Amino acid sequence: MNPNTYAVYTLGKNYFKNKAFDKAEKCFAELVELDVKFADVFHMLGIIMHDKGQFDKAISNYKKALSINPKYTEAAINLSILLNDLGKYNDSKEALVLVQRSVTDENSKDRLVKGKLANMHSELADIYKSMGEYQEAIDEYKKAVFLRPNFADIRTRLAVTYRDKGDIKMAFREFLDIINSKPTYVPARINLGVTYLIMNDYDSARKEFLKAIELDPGNPSAEMYFKIIKQKEEK
Repeated sequence: MNPNTYAVYTLGKNYFKNKAFDKAEKCFAELVELDVKFADVFHMLGIIMHDKGQFDKAISNYKKALSINPKYTEAAINLSILLNDLGKYNDSKEALVLVQRSVTDENSKDRLVKGKLANMHSELADIYKSMGEYQEAIDEYKKAVFLRPNFADIRTRLAVTYRDKGDIKMAFREFLDIINSKPTYVPARINLGVTYLIMNDYDSARKEFLKAIELDPGNPSAEMYFKIIKQKEEK
């Protein structure tokens, strides 16, 4: 890289870092004209276009960044997020595959990327669940759990989806695994109690709701379900 090109590149990055996007865009456009193939330049252009609402240009730049560096995880994540926001769920999933390949590379230790990827799988699962596509939701939640088995909130949503699908056995297994690994996680206890309640096992349900209230005094959901049990037992 000649000194003038490097100066433009450095200036553009500084503008970008300080969120002076218009000035940064001019610098990066100059580099593109010079046919400088820097993945981060196209990634930053993608972010700028995304910020301006020029989504087609943002997608194009993210893809150019990935064509230069297929393991550019941040570009793949931003591309997937944008596609997901635009309702292009299949394309979003394809972008996630690129990230997953990089993340699961045995040389990769980027925990932040794994966390982001897990959350993105979970967001896709939430969409599938809202559409009543339970098996697709389960598949996405399981991908998220594979990447981040310690994310109790995602595991709880997986267990709830099993229950909604009618697979009570798997729901119980997930809820109990969560509680064994994180006994103080109240949402899992409440949902386990609800599952017992559905199965008319009032004693087990009462135990979970009381434990939830003990851990989180005044929890409205736990108190409501506990009152339901008392009402059923009084009939």
